[in-house]
Amino acid sequence: MHFLHANVPQIMDKQSLEDLLALISVRNLSLAARQRHVSQSAYSRRLQAIEQRHDIVLFDRSHRPARPSPLLDAMRGDIELALSTLKRMEKMLSGSNLLDEQLTIVALHSLSAGALPLALKKLGAALNNHPVRMRSANRDGCFQMLMTGEVTLMISYDTELNTLRAPPHLVSTSKLCTDPFIPVCSPSIHENLPRLFEEGTPIPLLAYPSEVFLGRILSDDILPRSAVYFYPRLTAGMTSVLLTAAINELGVAWLPASTAGEAVRSGQLVKIVAPAFPTLELTVSMLRLRTPEMHRFDELHAALGVEIASAVGEMQRSCPTGQFATQ
Repeated sequence: MHFLHANVPQIMDKQSLEDLLALISVRNLSLAARQRHVSQSAYSRRLQAIEQRHDIVLFDRSHRPARPSPLLDAMRGDIELALSTLKRMEKMLSGSNLLDEQLTIVALHSLSAGALPLALKKLGAALNNHPVRMRSANRDGCFQMLMTGEVTLMISYDTELNTLRAPPHLVSTSKLCTDPFIPVCSPSIHENLPRLFEEGTPIPLLAYPSEVFLGRILSDDILPRSAVYFYPRLTAGMTSVLLTAAINELGVAWLPASTAGEAVRSGQLVKIVAPAFPTLELTVSMLRLRTPEMHRFDELHAALGVEIASAVGEMQRSCPTGQFATQ
């Protein structure tokens, strides 16, 4: 389906395209408004204006809450292509050599705070002529930045059942390494786990919000496989917050092994090894825009991918982990 659909008689402006892509990506009006940095009422008015101006239906209002209409979902690829083209045109018209040579990266919070800076450090002189602009966001936000041309490179996590399906004609995807999603807790909590498990006592859980990627895989892929009764002690969207909370004996947290590695190695945390506390393989992926001007970055991107995999591996290494037996 072409973006200039029969029901869309006018060409949409960039803001409208970005508003639509946000709604398609997160499929929730309030979350999309937050991603677009406007109030929900202002965002709703902008979407209503698009509907009226182009005589199209953006919402399937037969569901509660309302979700993107089938037409809007079908237009996703065309919207992404239109935004990518507009962004390239803006860069060409700006004539800015700095922008041409800038390495623009977005990554999930846990990767941008951990493996990515270490990988950039290892690149050393290779970055001398390439200023780096790095941003972080949740996975949906990262992907929107990539598809709107705000960045040209995205570093993210995938799982076997929750893979980001980027349009292959617009985006090149490379799998760099794996980073297990592991359960950890403080030594004092770990010491009491066998007793709590035997007694059926609820165990404090350090969780992620359901709207973020790690929150979805925790609730959909991890907790249903556990025989433990958890109660939410703390919920936070950033792994760094849950890492600190776990070290301070607030509960059990699932963290990427690269995030927890140093704390496990130093004895601040213990990795829980028990059938009731499953782990999950996270795949670290690199997504690149397929644009002609990006070819000159091929060697740099490839070298960065190698260093990210190396950095993740280094951060994962930890001392032997404790464990307890469960029936």
